[in-house]
Amino acid sequence: MAESAEAHTYFWIFQAPLNVNPRKLNPGGLVFIAASRDEHLRAFDRKTGKELWKAKLPAAGYATPAVYSVNGRQFVVIACGGGKIGTKSGDAYVAFALPE
Repeated sequence: MAESAEAHTYFWIFQAPLNVNPRKLNPGGLVFIAASRDEHLRAFDRKTGKELWKAKLPAAGYATPAVYSVNGRQFVVIACGGGKIGTKSGDAYVAFALPE
C-alpha cells in the first residue's frame, strides 16, 4: 500500500492472500512485501503499485523485510519462518542483491 500522508489518500493497494502489513520501502522507490501465503517476496513500484519482481521463498515471509547497503550495493533480506494459517514452517533468512 502506498499512501499520501498529506492528502490521506491511497495511491494503490496490494491485497495479499494474508491480511497483514509487513512492508519495507527502499531509497530507490521500491516497496517490498512478503506477507502472503504463496511464499513469495515481491517488489512494487512505490508510485504506481506495479509488481516489478517476485521470488519464491522456502517458507512464507511474514516478517518485515530489511533493506541494507554494503559498499553502495543494496540488498533486501527476509526471515522465512512460515507456520501461520496452515503454511509450512521454515527457518531461513533469504537475501537478494538489487540490480546495480
